[in-house]
Amino acid sequence: MRKKEFFCPVDAWDCPYWKENGFCSMVDDGDDPVLECDDAGMFFEPDEDHFIWVDEEGCIFDTENGD
Repeated sequence: MRKKEFFCPVDAWDCPYWKENGFCSMVDDGDDPVLECDDAGMFFEPDEDHFIWVDEEGCIFDTENGD
């Protein structure tokens, strides 16, 4: 099973949502960082596919079911 993640485009280590691996914890709460965060919103359009998918072993994929 793959988990949806968002990688912080500015690597904002001082942000309260930043996780050690560079992912944004807003996704864990069901929020969309591109809509909720000004920094992320500068890099992506809301209708772009800006999420990545990570499996249990830490491998990163572009989609939930494909590669």
